[in-house]
Amino acid sequence: MAYLGIFMVAFTALLISKIWQVLKVCLWRPYALTRSFRNQGVKGPSYSLFSGSLKEMKRLKMDAIQLVLDTTSNDFTCKVLPHYHKWCPQYGETILYWRGTRPVVCITDPDLAKQILSNKFGFYTKPKFNPAIIALTGNGVAVVNGHEWVRRRRIVNPAFSADKLKVMIKKMATCTVSMLEEWKNQANAAEDQCKKIEINGEF
Repeated sequence: MAYLGIFMVAFTALLISKIWQVLKVCLWRPYALTRSFRNQGVKGPSYSLFSGSLKEMKRLKMDAIQLVLDTTSNDFTCKVLPHYHKWCPQYGETILYWRGTRPVVCITDPDLAKQILSNKFGFYTKPKFNPAIIALTGNGVAVVNGHEWVRRRRIVNPAFSADKLKVMIKKMATCTVSMLEEWKNQANAAEDQCKKIEINGEF
């Protein structure tokens, strides 16, 4: 009977600990972070329990699917990133939103982006990438962190000198024009001169 009492106390303590952790991550942390950022002038869409801003993002993406873009314009943000397109004018240059219980700070100020990207103290780490993106780009400089990033950056850095890039520009332009011509020919050959091209396959 004494063992049962000890077990029940231990189980209750463990259960309370787990409940506290869930409440901390799902309620207290979003509230505290939102309040802290708001005091610094950073606003964003309101947090919903567990889903964060994902429901609103999903709704905006569903609305964006119905949009027909102007073929003479290069502004496709409203179709590809409808949440940024709506939130930037509404909340300002820096936005705090939530991917579930994970906070995301979106910045649009180029000077701030430069400061973050050139940071050497390790305050800003890269997020975990989707396996599909890693499959497309490879496990390269854009994905890795720490000493591995330093090593790989040192290896590829000479290839991106201004002189070498100038030599490659003509070849890149020729390759791009050739690809666009091929897409144009495919569109002309198709019915109604309309052809759906899957970019992943073209990569």
